[in-house]
Amino acid sequence: PSAEPAVAETAEDAEFVVNTVNPAYGHNPYTVQNGECGEAGDFTHLTPWFVVNHDTTAQDALGRTDKILVHEWAKLRWGVFEEYGYPGDEKFPMFYYKSTWGPNGQEDVLKPNFCTSIEVTGTSQDISTGGVCTDDAATGLPNEKCYFLPDKDNQVASSYMALPFLDSVTDFCDDDSEDTIHHAELPTKHNLYCDGKSTWAVISENEDFANGANEATEIPDTTPEFIIVKPQNARYVVVMDVSASMLPKPPTMIDRAISLQDAAKRWLKYEVTDGTEVALVTFSDVEPSGNPFIYDLTKVDDQSREEMVAAIDTMDFRGQTCIGCGLDWALNWNGGLKDTVGGVLILITDGVQKCSTNNGCLSIGDMTDEIVDRQVRVVTIALGPDADPELEQLAIRTGGKSYFIDDSSGPGNINDAFSGSQTYQPGDVLGNTNTVVHQKDFSPVTAGEAVLGFYDIDASIGRDVTVQVEVKSRNNNCAQPLSITLVSPDQDPNHSVDVTYQCTAADFGVFRHQFTDLAAEGRWIYKITPQEDLDSISIKVESKSREESTEPIMTKCWIATGSQEIDTNVNVKLAVVAQVTQGTKPVIGANVIAEVERPADADGNPYPPMVLELADNGSGADKIKNDGTYSRYFAKFTGKGRYSVKCQVAGDESTGVNGGFTGDRVYPQVPDPHSPLCCGSNALSPDATVTKTGNFTRQAAGGGFQVMNEVEVGVDKIPPGQVTDLTVVDITKETITVEFTAPGNDLDSNDTAAEYIMKYSSTAGNLTGGNFDLTEFNTLITNENLIDSSLEPVNGGSIKQIQIKSATFDFDRKYMLAMKARDEAENISPVSNKVQVFIQTPTTPTTTTTTTATTTTTTT
Repeated sequence: PSAEPAVAETAEDAEFVVNTVNPAYGHNPYTVQNGECGEAGDFTHLTPWFVVNHDTTAQDALGRTDKILVHEWAKLRWGVFEEYGYPGDEKFPMFYYKSTWGPNGQEDVLKPNFCTSIEVTGTSQDISTGGVCTDDAATGLPNEKCYFLPDKDNQVASSYMALPFLDSVTDFCDDDSEDTIHHAELPTKHNLYCDGKSTWAVISENEDFANGANEATEIPDTTPEFIIVKPQNARYVVVMDVSASMLPKPPTMIDRAISLQDAAKRWLKYEVTDGTEVALVTFSDVEPSGNPFIYDLTKVDDQSREEMVAAIDTMDFRGQTCIGCGLDWALNWNGGLKDTVGGVLILITDGVQKCSTNNGCLSIGDMTDEIVDRQVRVVTIALGPDADPELEQLAIRTGGKSYFIDDSSGPGNINDAFSGSQTYQPGDVLGNTNTVVHQKDFSPVTAGEAVLGFYDIDASIGRDVTVQVEVKSRNNNCAQPLSITLVSPDQDPNHSVDVTYQCTAADFGVFRHQFTDLAAEGRWIYKITPQEDLDSISIKVESKSREESTEPIMTKCWIATGSQEIDTNVNVKLAVVAQVTQGTKPVIGANVIAEVERPADADGNPYPPMVLELADNGSGADKIKNDGTYSRYFAKFTGKGRYSVKCQVAGDESTGVNGGFTGDRVYPQVPDPHSPLCCGSNALSPDATVTKTGNFTRQAAGGGFQVMNEVEVGVDKIPPGQVTDLTVVDITKETITVEFTAPGNDLDSNDTAAEYIMKYSSTAGNLTGGNFDLTEFNTLITNENLIDSSLEPVNGGSIKQIQIKSATFDFDRKYMLAMKARDEAENISPVSNKVQVFIQTPTTPTTTTTTTATTTTTTT
């Protein structure tokens, strides 16, 4: 079929991605979710085979494919999770013990872990042998090879999040309906992350159903319509603030005009690909003093690059700030995007909207609806803390990105912001994609004192390596040359680089060296020695994959929150997330550091960047261990204003590539022993193949967000984090050993909570939600119940282990354990996952005495 030109469609922002098979899933659809309960997922993955054969062989293998897509859509759109267990999983097991009460008291019966309206019928089977399941010695539950196979003629009506492929399933679980009743005590992912709420309760709170919208109706034809689009050369209009506020003023004498001009020139000269159309427009007051277009929309080639760079030098900075005017000119004047749809605006400003007259004084808000209707994306770059507060909202509404450039930062940050717009150019294969290996700013720089650092060229990269050094001095004219030395891993002078460079206004302080051959693998050391004092030196290293047919290790960094405008007066969980992958395979065991630049305090005193060590350990902000997604909550808000994030990734000999991509997948109708069900709490199966990466470094910009309210720094409103990995690790006849990752005082921070509150009960329901605080059926564990340990809190992120006296519990009876954490401001965490304990009566043979015990970690 013929293809239409793409307008605003990019693979970067696709909600449904059709891509090749991932080894962990086969052809089964899955949805990647890094947000909280009720927040939209990242994307849903489908294979070409699934799409082409959705009504034939895919349906035979996986069940009703249309209903499977409803299951994935619910995760992608409405932020619910699966309501079934995974074979052998510690948190979300495929089987659990259900407590009932009969004439003989409490009875515990093994059941499959599905949230269904009535009990699901089927058989348990060892998926490898086809025979009877074997119990796991450590947990007492069926092992990781034991699947529950539901009968096809089941009559269960719910839930779509448990068994969507069954013909009988028509509904989600609901708190209010007996016909589709939700079971909050089940150890499912949804119950843990949504605190026992039913899937329908979460879905019905979504804006899709606000004020009675989208009532149920019969849709006679659900046949999808596919429109084929192909990439076209991107169109950019760079919309630049040339108001007087960009010029240096005492006492700081910060020159934002020069920073803008240099970054734009560097982007035009080195990064924009040939064939891309670019226009340059300036704005200040309502009435432009001349033609605001300093360069009309033109395809980039060698000649136009030089002409655009020269045009940047002609910009005259004066007047007030009418941001909406600049957007209007870019959209509707000749030379820009007039009479078209699609395209990208890069909007750079340092000021708040301020016009000399109200007549024609268009604001960002005045232009937003038209920009959205025209399907134009906007990348906003806020220079300094006082730029218009509507910038972030404009980026969100148009599907763009927002960046904040602190005045004290070097040129690396604004360069990263311009580079971030490159994702809206036509995509290329991963082998031809540039990845940022290293980026660092040094400021200030003293004459004679060398700037030192290193970067690693690993086995996945090394082709077209470019080293860029950007020097900032007054007027971009250096009085003395500086020496630049790049020492190769073998220290052979023939493989190394040793040059001198003297910055001039003509090259806007940028030196670039591109290796013509493959760069040697290993650690490269750089040494840059100035002969005069400089404002800053910035170094950036980029590379493509070592061979065009191979995939490099790459990283993405972002802020996982529902909005880039934050109100800290409400319960906001803001996580910094980095994804490290090689192709679709997760990279595990990397050291990932995020730096968050924060606003100054009320007296104007700057705060140093907040350094967060992101974790892929399945606790805190991280949902699945070993899936290549590293995250941590950010809670150290210092004030109203803009924050920006960047991530640095380093690998070493303990870092490896997991043998398959991970995420959520629908429970298969026909389980395949070669494609195990993945992934509950840990993406690394015991028999997984892990390929060592060796040393590598990567860097990625994560964009920015804005805190809209005044922050009372001394007031603690953020609770400790939810414990999600409470586990029983050992049982003897004297003790039960329990461990968990300690929550921080604020979510998963490094500091210490004030108290751990641990309780046990006969059922998980007694410990779910508000029931946890009741005393009638729940018993508090105190230090008197412990041996050689205590409930004294430890630093967040560390492993806490306690030993409970076995005598605390009766034999032959199932118990559930759960906990909360409290901080000194009386903020309380959500209830943890639940751990199940069952201790059998000790037998007494004639010669020896043994105790057998079973423990099962479950989660609701």
